Amino acid sequence: MKRTIIFMLIVLMLVGGGIALWQNKNLLGDRSAEITGVTVEESTTTPVSGGAMVEVVTVDEELKRRAAAILSRAIPAGEALPPAVREDLARQIREATTVLKNDYNTLTPWITLGLVRKALEDYAGAADAWEFASVIRPKNFLSFQNLGFLYGSYLKDYVRAEKNYLQAVTNNPGDVGTRINLADLYWYSMPEKRVMIPDLLRGGVARAADSDGKIALLARLAAYYEGSGDIARAISAIDEALAISPGHSQLTAERARLLEKLSITQ
Repeated sequence: MKRTIIFMLIVLMLVGGGIALWQNKNLLGDRSAEITGVTVEESTTTPVSGGAMVEVVTVDEELKRRAAAILSRAIPAGEALPPAVREDLARQIREATTVLKNDYNTLTPWITLGLVRKALEDYAGAADAWEFASVIRPKNFLSFQNLGFLYGSYLKDYVRAEKNYLQAVTNNPGDVGTRINLADLYWYSMPEKRVMIPDLLRGGVARAADSDGKIALLARLAAYYEGSGDIARAISAIDEALAISPGHSQLTAERARLLEKLSITQ
């Protein structure tokens, strides 16, 4: 088991991990108004004298009030962190809040706000920020992936974690990290759903954009089969990964380990 854990650490290095994946994404300018069940901001043009057209924006007052309530949340003390780190995180909250008070219908500051509040261990505040982002951008995947990780790893609400991960997969079927995180949720926290892991990972292999992603998914699949006691299928999954990257030293070493384990069990 220890060797399996070490190998999975290698897998996570290939794809990155957890919420920190999204902090440096440049999503500025994403102002899609595709909202489910609510009207966030509708832009219309109205003629005035002389034939000129003036843009009129209608704001959803309920969402505006909800945003204001989230943005009024106190900044956590973060006493366990060094003072310089606390001040920098507080600054990021203030900056995101300023932007969102002016325009709540922007994705990036909500993602940032959730990340910073999570870093300050304000998990409820992080959830509020990302839930709001999921309402105003129901087709994005970042907020849903982050919520899945937050609910699964910190708030221990596995049903909500699964729901958000599944929505992230729907919104971005080729994202490798989301599928691996969901597979981990099933394996460690929802064992009754472990049977869903192979299809989940196989679906990612078919959609991953690059070879590193495909290899990471196949390596996680091998770990699933090994954990389930099916060493032969674990080796087969590693062989698929080696077909993508022949001579890969870590995969080659893992295959040798699994072959030795198989010989002992036979």
